[in-house]
Amino acid sequence: TSFDSGYHAIPPFKINIKSIDDSTFIESNALLLAVNNIEILPEEEIRDIKPPIDTPITWQELFKKYWKIGLLIILLLGAAVSIWWYIKKRKETDFIPQEIEIPKISPEIKALEELAILKKDKTWLDKSTKPYFSSLTDIIRVYIHGRYQLNAMEMTTEEILDCLERIQIGTQIKSQLSNILRMADGVKFAKQKPLVQECEICLTNAFEFVNKTTPIETPKEAPINVSPE
Repeated sequence: TSFDSGYHAIPPFKINIKSIDDSTFIESNALLLAVNNIEILPEEEIRDIKPPIDTPITWQELFKKYWKIGLLIILLLGAAVSIWWYIKKRKETDFIPQEIEIPKISPEIKALEELAILKKDKTWLDKSTKPYFSSLTDIIRVYIHGRYQLNAMEMTTEEILDCLERIQIGTQIKSQLSNILRMADGVKFAKQKPLVQECEICLTNAFEFVNKTTPIETPKEAPINVSPE
């Protein structure tokens, strides 16, 4: 065995062949062993000549080593399922659900209540008016959806105004709504900073829009006229 690079001479092997009358020696041919170094590339990282042999773990080995843990896990899962089943059955027998009829709130009442809360909070006095206009336009869009069955939450300002053009409402009301939505777009998307008076005017116009577009007669409940003042 040789680990030095170069040529190494392997001498001949002598073999003694004996017979009854004589003894003869024969020799094998001499050999020249060439040992070469492994080529190393400077740009490559140092690594083993040959990677370790991968010997995957068999199921038999896993079972012999972890069968106690597996049995414990199965017992715990069985106990957990049994407890869950017992609690579920007990709740079903102890509790009988009753149907409770929740009164439906009209779109105008809901919108006026939320506008009143927004007015009370005075969120436009904060340095950031974006949350205020987001809440204000959400209230109006939900109201338009409930009042005119328009998918206002998914529509742009221009799409909402185009749809309202076909509805018989006053020109002044449409103009007030347009000012609210366009100013909100400017705040949310163009980083505009309206004055406090402009924020208050938008809230007043929102109250007027809901009050003036509320139907005269609504089923089961009368509209609540909440003044913006």
